[in-house]
Amino acid sequence: MNLMHLLAKKDPNLELQGEVGQVKLRVNGHIYTGLSLPPGGRITLKTVFRWYPFNTRPYSPDWLVQTADRQAAADESSCLSISFQRPDGDVVAECENRAGPSPSPVRLPAIHDALDQAALEALDLVVSNSASADRRLLLFVTETVPTEPLYAQARGIGVELGPGPYPRLFSNADRTVFYVEREPVEQWRQKYSFRGTLNSLDSQESEALWRQYTVGLAHDLPFDDASLDFIFSADVLEHLVNPIGHLEYWRQKLKPGGKIVKIIPYIAGCGDYRNRPTALSWWLEEYRKGRFKETLEHHEPYASARGMDAHALMAKAMSSHFSFFNRENLTQLLEYAVDGLGFSGFNIHHAPNGKKIHFILFS
Repeated sequence: MNLMHLLAKKDPNLELQGEVGQVKLRVNGHIYTGLSLPPGGRITLKTVFRWYPFNTRPYSPDWLVQTADRQAAADESSCLSISFQRPDGDVVAECENRAGPSPSPVRLPAIHDALDQAALEALDLVVSNSASADRRLLLFVTETVPTEPLYAQARGIGVELGPGPYPRLFSNADRTVFYVEREPVEQWRQKYSFRGTLNSLDSQESEALWRQYTVGLAHDLPFDDASLDFIFSADVLEHLVNPIGHLEYWRQKLKPGGKIVKIIPYIAGCGDYRNRPTALSWWLEEYRKGRFKETLEHHEPYASARGMDAHALMAKAMSSHFSFFNRENLTQLLEYAVDGLGFSGFNIHHAPNGKKIHFILFS
């Protein structure tokens, strides 16, 4: 699970005690992001076995630990303590992870008590720096996956779907990119507020950008068949009803050798951890029905996992996630695209606990 995302979103399932800080560090050419724990510093994940991927009972959460002092040797005074605890603080299982100057995998303790589902799902995961000396530990949560190599795959004439006010791709010597957005800027002003590069949808920069957009739908693009070299999107596929139907439609728009280039959220790297990975059988049923318009049924999984009202989301045309991705079900989806839709191959790139998954699907 990506603790950094939970921290950024002030997720109530994450609690910090002590002077726990954030850290970003390059180790052996890899950039890791995580938390810095002083002696006595503590991280708590509430009701951890209700969430993905902990509900799958992994041996390791795919975190790494090392001493902040990169010269310090691994010894008993440099330990990351991991425990599963009941709400009253009673420890059900615990283990120590010795830390040294290089990152090492964090393991979880084994639970030997025979717990029923309710008792198991009530347990909290507690991570603490149990160092007896004044040794700060670094808990690396995820590795940064650069986006530039993915963007470089989008060459020729192509389209970016659903860029909102923040397109990822821009035309240059290697590509010409068009933008398709499902709503005009007036509707964006009513539904959303933004901060960052374009901190106002009324800014001159934003107005100039939106003038380049075409209002349209992902399954009804204003381009001829076999006319595009690439179709790109970031954080769009999970919002679309009938992903298989969209892939089939996009393939018609691609030239031979064209590419579908996508960035999608990873279920364990964002707020989707409350849900479960979408089954291929569900995607196939949506494809069989041949529908592209969202219904209340599509909003329900996202809304119910967050205590939201699905009727209100649909009434406001808010963007729920209709699909929840991990590497395994994405692989199944793309394998079906190759075997059933005529694509030639695919490539998936992501890091454990990363917020996003990158993939390319070749026509």
